[in-house]
Amino acid sequence: MIPLPSPIKIIKKNKNQVRFEIEGLYPGYGTTIGNSLRRVLLSSLPGVAVTEVKIKGAPHEFSAIPGILEDTIMVILNLKNLRFKIYEGDSQKIQLKIKGDKDVKGSDFKLSPQVELANPETHIATITDKKTELDIESQIEKGIGYEPKDRRKIKKTEIGTIYLDAIYTPVKNVNLEVE
Repeated sequence: MIPLPSPIKIIKKNKNQVRFEIEGLYPGYGTTIGNSLRRVLLSSLPGVAVTEVKIKGAPHEFSAIPGILEDTIMVILNLKNLRFKIYEGDSQKIQLKIKGDKDVKGSDFKLSPQVELANPETHIATITDKKTELDIESQIEKGIGYEPKDRRKIKKTEIGTIYLDAIYTPVKNVNLEVE
């Protein structure tokens, strides 16, 4: 008869990381259960991602934005690192409008009460000129796993709207160790 494991022990827990231990598994089951859990955590948990972006002064992703240190591609990659929670509905518009010589962070977005930003310290862009205004409008949506922009149903294309591949999973990294 296969013995049941002892209850799961949480060893370390903080805002972005949990470390736990499962003991008493039948020989060979540690890797099997560990890999299954890793796959589920990385691909099957629901989350929220930025799916489209409109940056004033950047008609496409290969544009340079005057007065901004990063190019449009870097700003978009930084936006894709933001992790949100939506409490009501499946999608929301978020807005960032900021002027002046400043390091722009995720916390500078204006969010509705139905949206929470899990990592407000995330760097978005650096404004290098006092007169420059950074105006970003983004769409965030709920989903599962990864969805390329080509698979999503795009209602109507507006000039200046950049559609993004969406990585919905809230988990970035999973490690396992079997002893």
